[in-house]
Amino acid sequence: KMLKLISINKSNWKTFQSKIIDSEKEFPKDIRAKRKDYLNVLSTKSCIFLAAMNDKKYVGTISGYKPTKIDMSEHRLKDYFHSNNFIYVYNYVVNRNYRGKGYGKILMKNLSQIALDKGYKTIVGHFRLNNSLNIINKVGNVRMLKYENWKNQRNGYLLCEVKLSRRAINKV
Repeated sequence: KMLKLISINKSNWKTFQSKIIDSEKEFPKDIRAKRKDYLNVLSTKSCIFLAAMNDKKYVGTISGYKPTKIDMSEHRLKDYFHSNNFIYVYNYVVNRNYRGKGYGKILMKNLSQIALDKGYKTIVGHFRLNNSLNIINKVGNVRMLKYENWKNQRNGYLLCEVKLSRRAINKV
C-alpha cells in the first residue's frame, strides 16, 4: 500500500469534499470549517491543499494559504504579525485509523516544502496540544501564544510560527 498525495484544487474538489468535510468532525462543532470556507481557501492564489490517500482510502489533509486582512483579524494574527507574508495552516487532520503511522509528518513536510518553493519563509497555525504540535516542533517551531480555551473549546491551542528551512524540513 502506497501513500499518494493529491493536490486539491477547484476542479477536483468535488471528488474529495465529502471526505474532507467529514474529517471536520474531529473538531468541536463551532470551529469546524464548512464547504464555503474550503472554497474560499481554494480560491486564493497562494493555496496549498493536499489530501493523503492510501490505497484509495482517505488518510488526511493539510491546507494553507496567505491570509487576507479579514483572516488576519478573525484568526487573531494581526496582533502578532505586521505582515501576512506567510502560509497560514488552515486545516490539518489525519483520520483516526491512520494516526501514529507517520502520515501527519508527510503532510506537514510536503506543505512546508511547497510553501518554501513558493517563496514563503514562514508558516503559522493554531495547533491543538497533540501529535500535530509534536510534528510542528520537528519542523522548527517558535511558540508564540497559548490559548487555554481557544474559541471556547475547552482545549489548549498554541499559535505557532515556524521558520522554514530546507535543513529543518529534511529532518521531519
